[in-house]
Amino acid sequence: MAGAIAFDSVELSSRRAIAKVIHRTLALATHPARIIANNPPPRGWIPKADDNKVKGSLYPDEDRRLIQAVTLPSGNLPDDVGVVLGERVG
Repeated sequence: MAGAIAFDSVELSSRRAIAKVIHRTLALATHPARIIANNPPPRGWIPKADDNKVKGSLYPDEDRRLIQAVTLPSGNLPDDVGVVLGERVG
């Protein structure tokens, strides 16, 4: 199938969202619309939520160590600021 995405290459949260939409659509087709007799996917077939993502916060001791590890450039301030900000030299 042209343009199809492999289901395994999609992130778990996206797979979960897709599965919820499919389940909800089939549930509506089953009960209020009565287009199909029953909802084919069984209960519990939606992937479990994954809670092992990297969190965006630091503990105070980690923050202190990170700040202490940063060295500031010395010398001519405008030149050093340009280097820190990624400006091209020359």
